[in-house]
Amino acid sequence: MKIPEIVTLERIDYQTDGTYGEITIRGRDEFLLYTVERARGNNTPYTECIPEGVYICRKRWSDRFGFVYEVTDVDGRTHILIHVANKADQLQGCIGLGLRKGYLDGVKAVLDSRVAMEKFKDAIFDELFVLHIKQSEMKKETIDV
Repeated sequence: MKIPEIVTLERIDYQTDGTYGEITIRGRDEFLLYTVERARGNNTPYTECIPEGVYICRKRWSDRFGFVYEVTDVDGRTHILIHVANKADQLQGCIGLGLRKGYLDGVKAVLDSRVAMEKFKDAIFDELFVLHIKQSEMKKETIDV
């Protein structure tokens, strides 16, 4: 049996308007994408990012986003997706991906989200992978552009 890919989302910046981080895939030195999520809180569905932890993600079809990945077994939550999004207010507890970090409409954002999502799908060959979400060991920092 093949060992599933291990994807790490390292959260670097917790702000009142969103949570920002970086995604890497084990064994892929060149692979780095940026993430945007809702602000951290008490795991309230639709309005906050999910807690740090280790989750199984599975490929699934979304009528709105096409093929995406669903983060499963999140305590008290369902339908947590990794999908195209640039800003935290475009998410309902999900994770948005970008190639670059920056600003849109005067707020922090990840950019080139559609391209980032395609790059991510190309890198994940299987239907399942392990997602490890953790807080950065560095001090919290702001996203510099």
